[in-house]
Amino acid sequence: MRSNSLVKNFGKVWCAIAVATSANFVYAAEESGVTRYVRFTDNMGTHSGILEGDSIRVLDGDPVFEDGVSPTGRTVELSDVVLEIPMNPERVPNVMGVAGNSNNPNGSPVAVNHPRWFGKANTSLAKNGAPVEVPFGATNFNFEGELGLIIGREGRHIPESEAMDYLFGVTVGNDWSENDWCGERRGIEEPTHVFCKAGDTFATLGDAVVTGLDLGDLQITVRLDGVVAAQGTSADFRDHPEIKANYLSTELDRRTMVDGMKLLLRVFQSEALAGSITSRLSPGAELGDLDDDALLEYIRQEASTVYHPTSTCSIGKVVDENLLVKGLDGLSVVDASVMPYVVSGNTNAATIMVAEKNADYLVARAK
Repeated sequence: MRSNSLVKNFGKVWCAIAVATSANFVYAAEESGVTRYVRFTDNMGTHSGILEGDSIRVLDGDPVFEDGVSPTGRTVELSDVVLEIPMNPERVPNVMGVAGNSNNPNGSPVAVNHPRWFGKANTSLAKNGAPVEVPFGATNFNFEGELGLIIGREGRHIPESEAMDYLFGVTVGNDWSENDWCGERRGIEEPTHVFCKAGDTFATLGDAVVTGLDLGDLQITVRLDGVVAAQGTSADFRDHPEIKANYLSTELDRRTMVDGMKLLLRVFQSEALAGSITSRLSPGAELGDLDDDALLEYIRQEASTVYHPTSTCSIGKVVDENLLVKGLDGLSVVDASVMPYVVSGNTNAATIMVAEKNADYLVARAK
């Protein structure tokens, strides 16, 4: 039995576009705003639901294909059900993929003039952990871990600027291929990609469709019979998913920022600070008292985000457990770049901790 699993982030070689695909997630941490949709079978039939820890909230329909789906009020335990492909494969009209969509992280990026597409059948879809049918005569049967984009709306001739509005969620998958059958170089003497890519069970899926993830740097880990066989990130894609930060896109965001600006202005205009502040620089004093619309426009023009780069010299890859660079004598890296993954909070305190621990090590080694 061969299967694939997803860890924390995810992404890799193949960008599958379908009205279906899915993933098996290792819950190292619960991300805010992330929802995991599953499909399962119990003694009452097959249903869709929202996976929350070890429980599933049952839904009254399939959210990938149907609008207005709501919880029924029933909850089941994960241990009491059998997880299925997270949407009904019989309702999936197309499963498409992009071939060779991963840059070598140790090489130069490759420019792509146009993606190389291939197709699979809906009968290719198989749930996580299900056996994969190896066809008779196959001698070069291969797997690839994939980032799947699940399209949840019908559309045609969609402008690139609107494409991500049609995305329901993302998933991980495993693209099985008999690579010796992908020729088409000698006409009828070589089979087509249909036989190479579209056999039954040639698209293993995981357990959940996930919404609310940032697609910028997602990591996939593919396991073959439980052993890690391949890893990669969406940062290595040749054709990148769009990253939509959606700053100020909701009324709550806009109201919070405007109210925050009002509070700051009141503080700096207070009597307690009057002797220390001579004038307002930004927004300029000449603008006078700003109404909500003017404050929001100022925020749109002047606000910025802050990034904390990490993990470029991560422990285990570039440096050892004592932060010594592998293969070199006397050289340490002691900053946020040694973190295997970015921490969930601000990196400042974590970096100080790393530096303190390494200073203790270097002092002890010098004695």
